[in-house]
Amino acid sequence: MADPTSLSARLRALPWTSLLAVAIPLLSAGFQLWALLAGQDAPVWLGPIESLGVTLLALLVGLWLLARSVRDTRARADRFHVGEALAVGYGLNFLQPTGYRLEPGRPARQLLVLADAAGGPEPPEPSQVRTLLVALPRVVDDLDNASIVGLRRALQQGLGDGWWIGSARLNQADAAPVPPGPDTLAGKPAGLANGSGGAGTGRGVGVTAVVHRASGATVLIDLPSTLTVVPHFARFVAGQELDGSPWANELVAAGRSTIVRRFEAAKFAQVLTDGLDGAAPEPAAEPSAEDLLRQRLGPLRDRIRLVPMERPDRPEPLLKAVQDAVQALRAAA
Repeated sequence: MADPTSLSARLRALPWTSLLAVAIPLLSAGFQLWALLAGQDAPVWLGPIESLGVTLLALLVGLWLLARSVRDTRARADRFHVGEALAVGYGLNFLQPTGYRLEPGRPARQLLVLADAAGGPEPPEPSQVRTLLVALPRVVDDLDNASIVGLRRALQQGLGDGWWIGSARLNQADAAPVPPGPDTLAGKPAGLANGSGGAGTGRGVGVTAVVHRASGATVLIDLPSTLTVVPHFARFVAGQELDGSPWANELVAAGRSTIVRRFEAAKFAQVLTDGLDGAAPEPAAEPSAEDLLRQRLGPLRDRIRLVPMERPDRPEPLLKAVQDAVQALRAAA
């Protein structure tokens, strides 16, 4: 004998609204067909009932299409990683306006204002500035907002006294120069939503400048501070995955966090690399993050160079990139 409780639960679980929306038009059509074959007129009350069923069916179909659209949108959003989103934000909000400010032929004195270091040597006069080097560390475990200071110190030790390294502000072409101040490192611009050149703010862009004292040739450097988000995100993800797990312990959490940090940092670097590769975006129903960066950064790729490195305190690849960029500037002068 069937369990009456189970049968009742099954009946309540049936999609009655959907069944009625389909059954009412079918029963109405069947009744009208029977009346036609029997030579009788269909009752007048059948029309409103049929309209109710059709309206209910149309409403359910609309709700289903809306729910499906929401699910598809969420699925597309879930395919993007944190490193990918950070790369797009960094490319549009920093690389794009910075690249547009590095206009060929614009005097370096108008373009760049160097900060006076307290108790340090007087900054030299920059004569040429055309290139932005972006340091991309593979290991971001200990990356924080103070890492740029350590990077500058390491570069100074590697390059020697013939070079000046410090804070600078990259100004807009149509705005009065803004001298660098305490907020230089945080003075990131906001890129324009329509993709046009320039920046959404009249303030200058905070960067690190490396100036060859003898020639005045200058190279700009940036260590993406946005990567400081990755370690926090990695710890959060590792904690969520191990919450309530019998395998949860500090060692496993640290291992998972390291994996997430390395993966997201690599994703950040790969999206930027592909976005600056110069290839034309391929037509697609769903353009990728790389396609978006190719559209926005394509005209600027000769002014921006990515420099992969192991850690911010191991600047050997960046040292060579600075020397090569300055040599190219002096040769073109």
